[in-house]
Amino acid sequence: MTGAGLLMLAVLSTAPENDGSAFDEDRFGIELSGQATVTRTGWTFGGSGPGFAAGLRLRFGPNLGIGVAVESSAGGSADPDRPWTIHRQQIAFDVQWRFDTGPHIRPWVSLGMAFGKVDLDEDDGPHVSSAHAVDWVRLGLGVDFLIGRNLALGPLVRGSLGRTGLASPEDIATTPPPDTHRALNTFELGVRTLVGF
Repeated sequence: MTGAGLLMLAVLSTAPENDGSAFDEDRFGIELSGQATVTRTGWTFGGSGPGFAAGLRLRFGPNLGIGVAVESSAGGSADPDRPWTIHRQQIAFDVQWRFDTGPHIRPWVSLGMAFGKVDLDEDDGPHVSSAHAVDWVRLGLGVDFLIGRNLALGPLVRGSLGRTGLASPEDIATTPPPDTHRALNTFELGVRTLVGF
């Protein structure tokens, strides 16, 4: 992974200057994005799995952008005695600030929220539960490497602090069920591709 990043930097540093990037123009613009991550969910149980997102961002000049994305992720338990899978679908909103640090490299930071649904399935039993979930705070960091006038690609890392009413198998077995509003925090590491207009 580190070698691939260093190779990308070497290629970009030798690339000839072009007529500029759409991401750098001082005007209103639109960005379409695709994202793939490895997502770690911290809840009553912890699980890791793949995450995917597709988004639309309105760009107000070269630095400021406001985005919306549709996201989906899944994670499984590492405990063979209690196999389960957690699925999450949500809509996310954020404000992003992109920094200009050179001809091809644009670090960025974002702050946002997300709202959606979480489902918990026992792999060897019936469906357990579903509930709404909210990420109250989502902080993202990343770098966009401009590899064409309208194309950017780069790594990202994001963490969120959220809550859910999702019930665990222990909650369902308890009579009466306890208050299930618990923390649902996530950590993501991945890559995104942007097409800018």
